[in-house]
Amino acid sequence: TAPADADSVPLYTLVDVGVKSVQDGDGITVRWVPKSDELGREVWDLVNRLNVAKATFDKEQSKRIVAELKSKHGVVVEEASGKPTKELRLRFRGIDAPERKQAFGEEAWNFVKESVADKTVTIRVYNTDRYGRAVADVILPKENKVLNEVLLQEGLAWHYSAFDSREHMALLQDKARAERKGLWHDPNPVPPWEFRKNSKNSGGTSNSKNGNQNSKKNKKNTKKQ
Repeated sequence: TAPADADSVPLYTLVDVGVKSVQDGDGITVRWVPKSDELGREVWDLVNRLNVAKATFDKEQSKRIVAELKSKHGVVVEEASGKPTKELRLRFRGIDAPERKQAFGEEAWNFVKESVADKTVTIRVYNTDRYGRAVADVILPKENKVLNEVLLQEGLAWHYSAFDSREHMALLQDKARAERKGLWHDPNPVPPWEFRKNSKNSGGTSNSKNGNQNSKKNKKNTKKQ
């Protein structure tokens, strides 16, 4: 789904945040332990109430507080340590990776997992999309590379030009296409936004099958090269 329009100056930067999960080729969830003054009094009151509920084995109260902390404040209390942690869902800025059921969707997902799963990264957040996800750049600390751009270079994502006008992103896509990398091995790849639209119109059945079939064909062709 579409991110908000790309901005040139990040709203904030978070360094060394842990990657909790990878949703797909352009979305992850990060988690970190915030400083005490980042959370505010309301959050700490809820955390204290949660600890009391756990100590008195009040499961219903614990469940309600856990839900409120996560939905309202983006806070998750670690079970073992009891420490409050922050979670943030990210949408990679400027790119749109193939859907998981689409050709090269699994490859994009696996590439992101191998790059960041169970690791720490730096994120630059630019805005929030209509689904509440932070639109961000993800920087790989060791390589000091932007994962968004690496996905374009490897032919595992499209430049989301409808929401991002940066020229260097378009050039990265053009280069990957010229070299027939990844999804560009197919002479007529279907953009993920078109795939989503077609899947929605057809009830998500026919396009999903085609996507899986194309993925298998592309994997065989890639092995032959």
